[in-house]
Amino acid sequence: MIKNIFSLAILSGIILSGFVNYIQAQNKEQFYNFSDLPQSLLLNPATPIDFKIHVGMPMLSQFHVNVGSSGFSVHDVFGVNDISPTDKLYNLVNTVNSDDHIITTQELHLLDIGFTTPWDKNLYLSFGSYQTTDIITYLPTSIFLLGLEGNIENPTTEFSGLNTSTEVLMTYHLGFRKQVNNQLSIGGRLKVYSSMLRIDARNTQGALTTQRINDGNNIYRHTLTADLDIETSGINTFDADEIDDNDNLSSLRNLLDIDDDRFINELQDRALFSGNLGIGVDIGINYNIDEQTSISASINDLGFIRYRKDIYNIRYNMSYTYEGINLLNATSIDIQEDLEENLEQEANGNSYTKWRPTTLRAGIAHSFSPSGKSSAKRGCYCNGFDRKASYYRGEFGGQGFLQTRPKSSLYALTAYASWRLLRGVRFKATYTVDNYSFYNVGLLGSFDIWKLNLYFGANNILNYPNISKAQAIALQFGMNIIL
Repeated sequence: MIKNIFSLAILSGIILSGFVNYIQAQNKEQFYNFSDLPQSLLLNPATPIDFKIHVGMPMLSQFHVNVGSSGFSVHDVFGVNDISPTDKLYNLVNTVNSDDHIITTQELHLLDIGFTTPWDKNLYLSFGSYQTTDIITYLPTSIFLLGLEGNIENPTTEFSGLNTSTEVLMTYHLGFRKQVNNQLSIGGRLKVYSSMLRIDARNTQGALTTQRINDGNNIYRHTLTADLDIETSGINTFDADEIDDNDNLSSLRNLLDIDDDRFINELQDRALFSGNLGIGVDIGINYNIDEQTSISASINDLGFIRYRKDIYNIRYNMSYTYEGINLLNATSIDIQEDLEENLEQEANGNSYTKWRPTTLRAGIAHSFSPSGKSSAKRGCYCNGFDRKASYYRGEFGGQGFLQTRPKSSLYALTAYASWRLLRGVRFKATYTVDNYSFYNVGLLGSFDIWKLNLYFGANNILNYPNISKAQAIALQFGMNIIL
């Protein structure tokens, strides 16, 4: 059963890459500084918490998936209206730029446990593991324009915008949160990364140039130049028995044709011992300015992965000129064969190192509406002051988010308000402005049923009546046992 769930999670993350909508770049704005949920410690390890022990339900403590696109939505291309398909494509090409992208992220938590240490009641330790799939593709707008207008209006088409990266990863982590005094809490988390599969195509250069000529086999001469680097790890073993040493494309071809069961089994075997390992850290701080106001900041995934096992890197270089067919002396011409003869391929197994996408977060929060209850009971806020301090039912504030990516950083600014309706029921509403939208409204609900905590969250909820208009959709849910 666990194996099937794990397999489904990996496949879902990869399949989602075909959707034409954007992932919320792992912002998870509803979780940040949400003291009821232990998952908030993964965004800021210094987050104030109101529990002594937590156990995430295996495979169910957190499932998170974000899908979307910057610059356009599904409705822009496929919406039913009076705009012709050609005009829709022209509008798309004129709207997007080389930094726009399609990105998909899936995250499944396999283990998540935390507890207050018996030797120090102000020290909270947590550990666990989770699997992620991360896919990002930048949009080559020049290629779209070539398809719409042809190469007469655009005699030179650049291909430098083509850029894509895919990775399936396991992360194992151990963290702490320390309440230094009534005003300051600090936290840290050590992470070990195990990459199961990676394909990365960057540094693409090339052009298609069309020239009018007075002699030769045709009116026009077409010259294609291309230079492409592809770095991979984890794909070569999929076809170790069938690979043709003279065909450097065979690994990529067989990866697309591989049997699903074999694909999943290979990935599962690499979850612990992939050989492509890395290390990273999370660092967080929370400071209470007064009893009701606090500021916080964190940095996540400051680290790298060293790829040295099952490496297969390919470099392609091409310069090809085509002038058409001489009808007066026609011969059979196989253009594909002619292209392959002019394609220079160089493969190697050299190790390489890559930095992880690093995330910065910061926030400010103000609590209001005191309940008059003791902070020793779950059901109200505690700002980290003395345990006799008052709790507060409500909170409002703002958050900032910044994440490094291959071509440009992703950002988000969020305003939020949260309110506790009952002792074990709390909601958080968010309004976010980011790379993808100026009106992203989200909602998170946390519900305590005895010692069982359930939570559900989503963003861009205003677009749910017609979800195709949304440029970003993020969904998350999970279960925890909290004591």
